[in-house]
Amino acid sequence: MHEPGTRTAAAEHLRVARLLEAHGDAIGAVLAYREVIRAGVEPAATEARCSVAVLARRAAPAAAP
Repeated sequence: MHEPGTRTAAAEHLRVARLLEAHGDAIGAVLAYREVIRAGVEPAATEARCSVAVLARRAAPAAAP
């Protein structure tokens, strides 16, 4: 089980990550998402993992034809 403040902290990190991502700060967003993932609070951790995957795909160079 998680500590009482863990769920709240994860939710706050998730809000910060979304804000950073919306403002174009991919690195800051990934770091905030990482904290959500480390907390392990579901479903926030799943959302964070998916968001990091999307950011990684955007950062990867396009495949050559």
